[in-house]
Formats: sequence, C-alpha cells, structure tokens
Amino acid sequence: MVQMSSWVSIWDQATNYIKYHDIGINLHERLYKFLVDFAKLQKEAFIAQKRLCEKHLSDAQKYFGVSNSYVSFFNELVQIVQHIVDAENLISCSFEIHAGSEGKSIIEDERRQLKRWKNERSKLSNELKSQTRIIDDEIKRYRDKYRDMIKAKEDYERINADQSHSQFDVEKALNYARLKEIDFERARKDYSAALNQFNLYRQDYYFRCLPSWAQVGKSLEVERYARTQSLINILYERLRVAIDRMNNVCDEFKSVCTHLNSDQDSKEIIEYLQSNNPPPGDIAFVDLYSSAVNNSTIPSTVKQSTYAKPQRTNSSEPIYSSGSVVLPSNFHCSVWAADNAALESSKQCGGNNNNDNNNYVPSSSTSIGDSIYGESASIYSASYASTTSTNGLHNGGVGVGSNCSRRPSVSDNYSASNLRNPSMPINGAGFLRRIFSRRSRICHVSVVE
Repeated sequence: MVQMSSWVSIWDQATNYIKYHDIGINLHERLYKFLVDFAKLQKEAFIAQKRLCEKHLSDAQKYFGVSNSYVSFFNELVQIVQHIVDAENLISCSFEIHAGSEGKSIIEDERRQLKRWKNERSKLSNELKSQTRIIDDEIKRYRDKYRDMIKAKEDYERINADQSHSQFDVEKALNYARLKEIDFERARKDYSAALNQFNLYRQDYYFRCLPSWAQVGKSLEVERYARTQSLINILYERLRVAIDRMNNVCDEFKSVCTHLNSDQDSKEIIEYLQSNNPPPGDIAFVDLYSSAVNNSTIPSTVKQSTYAKPQRTNSSEPIYSSGSVVLPSNFHCSVWAADNAALESSKQCGGNNNNDNNNYVPSSSTSIGDSIYGESASIYSASYASTTSTNGLHNGGVGVGSNCSRRPSVSDNYSASNLRNPSMPINGAGFLRRIFSRRSRICHVSVVE
C-alpha cells in the first residue's frame, strides 16, 4: 500500500502522472482488442478446419468396396482432430465473449472515470491559481503603500526644511505622511494575513489535496488491474476445461492405431475380389529335336509324305504357329504353290468331280491321309514352267526369259489351269489353295503317318 506522503514527491509531475494513467487505459483497451482479434482469427481457422475435416472423411465402400480398418482409422483420426479443433474453439469463444462487449463497456467506464479524475485535478489547479492571484494582489498593494509612505515622508522632510513654506504647509505634509504610514500599516497587515492564508492553503494543497487526488488515480489503477485479473481467471477456467478435453483427446489419439488390422483387411479384400476361375494349368513340353530326327529318317523313295502327329495343348492354335508339325521337304507355304498343287491334284483325280451344285468333290479313291503330292519329285518345276510359258502367251508373248524373277499371280495360275484342263472347276482350285495356304485359319488338322 502506497502511503499518502509518497505522492508529495511528485507534486510537480501531476501532468505526467495523468499521462501514465491514460497510457494504462489504452494498454488495457489494447489487451481486449488483442483477445477479440485473436478470437476472430481462431473462428475463421475453426471454420476452415471444420470444413477440412468434413472434406477428408472417407468411405471405405467407395475406395475398396468393402470395410477397411485403415479407412476406419483415418476417419477416427479426423474425428479426433475435430475434437482438438472444438477444444481450441472453446478458448477463442471465451475470448470473444468476455473481451468483446464486456471489454468495450469496461474501457468506456474507465475513460469516464479518468475524465472525472482529470477534472478534479483541474479544479485543484484552478483553486491554487486563484489563491496565488490573491496573494499577488496583496503583495502588489503592500508594495504600493510602502512606496507612497516613503514618498510622503520625503515630502514632509523637504517642506519642513524649506523656510519659505508656511506652518500650514508643514502640518499638511505631516498629516499626509502619517496617513500614508497608516495605509502602509494596514496593507502590511492585510498582506501578512493573506500570506498566512495562502501558505495554509498551499500546504493543504500539496500535502493533502494532491496526494488524495493521486490516491484516486491509484484506485483507478487498482480497479483496472482487478478487472484484468478477473478476466484472466475466467479465461483460466475456460482453458482448464479445454485442457481437460485435450487430455481426453490425447488418450483417444494414443489409441487410434490399435484398431488397425492388416489380416482382417486382407481377408476382406480376398473375399471381395475372389472369383471361381481356376488358375491356368501346366504348359506341355514340345520336343523339337525328336521331331527333326523323325523327319530325317524318312526314305526319299516313299511317295507319301509322313507327318508327325502334333501334340498341342491349345486346340485353337494354328498348326504352323506351334512348330510341332513336320512339313515335307518339297512343301512351300505360298498361294502360288497351293494353286499349282491344285492343278496337280486335278490331274491325279481326273474326270469331272463336280457335283450337282458345280462344287468340287474329291475322288473316293484318294484317302484322307494320302498325300496330295502325286510323285516324290517336286511338282512345281513342270507346273511353274508351264505356268510361266502360259503367262508369257497371255502377256504378249513374253516368256520366262523376259522376266524370270516375276512371281506368277493367282489369276495367271488360274488361266493356265483352264488352258491345260478346261474341265477344272473353279471351286476346286480355290478349295485346295485355302487348305495349303499359310493364311489358313483351320484349327484342327489330322495327319496320318
């Protein structure tokens, strides 16, 4: 507690003391403004954080199609963060409530009290100035009376010393000097009384009025500090509640990962993704070397070509793509060879093998397993020569010698076959060409040794 006498030492610093209290109220107002601005920012952040948490809530059915512990963990974590945000928002709401409207009214009340306190100081100052003017007037009157008395005495002595003046003039000057002396004595008494009164007032002003006024300012400061402490105590209670909630959230945050179960998630996804389709079986081994050895042991005098029976795992695979079929040495996979083979086959079959629909029907004397190549020698030399000669006739007499590198076309082969065998049906040649062409898409072929 500050003693009253302590304020006497600042008797000449009253203006600075008023400024001190004015700055204190401004700082108090700044405190409330800080809390309000902080609450506004926290509120904006709270809204953004709540939207963020709502945005990141996930649906396991949407991502995986089944329930998932990791998605549950993630959603639980987001909810815990929401609890943290709610706990923080409790503090900001307390700041906004107690520092908003209440703070504004408190600051207005403090400014009214400060203004009243300043007015009291102004009254004391004006009273002191009034007393100072009174004593100044008494001092001036006292001095004026003294000068008049001195002048009257000097005039009396001058007239009394001068023999030219009458006795009446001397008595008159004496009476005037005595009158001025009486006025001076009266002025001196008035000045003495006024001075004593002024000294008493000034002593009362500096030792009682001014300390009392300063003590009022001290009470305003105490009240301001008490309001600040009350505000902090209220915010402390709100903060303690928020911390209790935070402690609960910490426990939840610590146990959030206990629900993760990778085994259960694996079982769920297996049950969701499983199908009744069995996995593919083993692939059969293809021994190319054995097929090559068997092909090399075939006698060259045998008229019929021998084929190894292919073992293919996929029935839809073409016979030439697997590499398991052993082809004869005089076989050429081309459209031109197929056309010539059709011509030779027509010669061997002979006659007209067309049915009623003008379609070619193979001869019954030729078995399915027999080779279509009639002789062991290559059938392409004679056919190619005859075909090229025929092409030469069709091309304006230009034979093999003119362009031996030109490959006969299908239309040329067909024209040559008509010249050699007019009874050759159209559909028979096309049928054999499709069978022996490498472009064939026939999947099942049975070859008999």
